Amino acid sequence: MARVKRGVTSKAKHKKVLKAVKGQWGRRKNTIRVAKQAMEKAMQYAYRDRRNKKRDFKSLWIQRINAGVRAEGLTFDNPKGWKTAVVCVHDGVHNRTSIYVHPDKYDEVTRICGGKLGIVYPFDILEYHLRSKRNEGYTLLTHNGLGFDLPIISKSIEDGGVGGCASLLEKWPKNQMMDTCAVLSKATGERYRLNHLIHGLLGEEASKLMDAANAPKEWAKGNYEEVIRYCIDDTQKTLAVFLTAGNEGEFRAIGKDIYRPVPIQEYVKTWYEMCEH
Repeated sequence: MARVKRGVTSKAKHKKVLKAVKGQWGRRKNTIRVAKQAMEKAMQYAYRDRRNKKRDFKSLWIQRINAGVRAEGLTFDNPKGWKTAVVCVHDGVHNRTSIYVHPDKYDEVTRICGGKLGIVYPFDILEYHLRSKRNEGYTLLTHNGLGFDLPIISKSIEDGGVGGCASLLEKWPKNQMMDTCAVLSKATGERYRLNHLIHGLLGEEASKLMDAANAPKEWAKGNYEEVIRYCIDDTQKTLAVFLTAGNEGEFRAIGKDIYRPVPIQEYVKTWYEMCEH
């Protein structure tokens, strides 16, 4: 009876394991049975701590944001103090961006930016425009809109929102609303930042114009044009990321964290599941 020769395969497997535990102490680095146990345990710790790392950084950012906004009488966990200054909506069908500004700054922003960046409207026009787009069958595309933008916009003007949009957004058909951040998080369990998706799909040279944390500071300084340019760029790149992912067949992200590519079929399936619930 012929012998089965598989020494090459076994050796390759052993080398792979020993390479993974290189630098360990004692027999963990050179005895295959103990090395396998050490490698499996290390992978368990790595899986656990990738999540712990996100938790720790979130905690750190909450502390930093709290420290920064307490001077204004705000806290991270009390969004009542957060106020909307400007909203930008990009119409991907007609390639047109509309700018909606708080009534207190409407005249000043119109004088500085009117006609240069797009048509400027006061807040009370936003609800009418969104309703007409919904009735025309438009899909409301956002990135983390369900978690941040839409809840704040839905508040009354007195509470820092836009006013008049709460009931409209609450009754918006689920199959006409898509949050790329929420869908990707549901599909993978990971949080995909917009800038990392931009780097993965559009290239690192297409980075966002400004860090989101700096936008309120620049607005307070009176740099309205810079902030509005940032908001317009943000809406256009959100659409560009979605369209590029559709053309290339997957969502890709490049950043400090390791993201797995999400095939467009998996993305659409997850979105349909979210629409049904």
